[in-house]
Amino acid sequence: RYCTESLPGPNIYQTRSSLVEVIADRAVHEKASHSRTQTSTVEALAAMEDAQLEGRNFQAQKKHLQRTRSSSAGVFDDKKYPDKAHQEMMAETCLVSSNGGAFSKVEIDNDVDPAEYADFEKAVAEVDSKLPAVPAGRNPELRIRKLGRHNARGLFAADRNAVAVDVRTSEAYIHEMGHYYDHIVGENASLKQDFRSISRDYAAALKEPDSKRRQYLNTPTEQLARGFEV
Repeated sequence: RYCTESLPGPNIYQTRSSLVEVIADRAVHEKASHSRTQTSTVEALAAMEDAQLEGRNFQAQKKHLQRTRSSSAGVFDDKKYPDKAHQEMMAETCLVSSNGGAFSKVEIDNDVDPAEYADFEKAVAEVDSKLPAVPAGRNPELRIRKLGRHNARGLFAADRNAVAVDVRTSEAYIHEMGHYYDHIVGENASLKQDFRSISRDYAAALKEPDSKRRQYLNTPTEQLARGFEV
């Protein structure tokens, strides 16, 4: 009735070949789909890990700044009675912006030896020629202190945009300027995406048995400041 007798029947080898092609195509499709799923899963896990690291870094940074604030009480306050000799040193120093330096203000403790300060000033002037420029309007303050009782060679207060350095350990100056470039110029560069992989690798490579010190060293701003020193 429908003339099926006149229709040519499929060749068995053609049928088998077509079936193999279909199975092969399906396998390729499933493999590609599986690969996409794996890639998507890896990317999701990486994003989750990145978000967790971002959260940990933020909390570590917050605690670090709180500790710095509490431990540096009084360091960044003006001394009430600077003597005449040190007033002259502060007015004449080449480090203050009014004399072509990088700092909006320089304060020198009365107990800082003038000869020690002269050596410090020379060392800082040499270093500054190698550091990134200080943007106009963001000039930090510089406080020259003896920081023995604070158990520190230098300190940086982000909320005051001020660097404090012990005149006897001028190498601490570069480290504290690293904090300045991080917090003020880079607007917390150590918490940004660009620094996160460095932070992760640094923490993985750090060999520090003391857990408290390891936590301190793995604070992003400390990682950046130590990298800046290098």
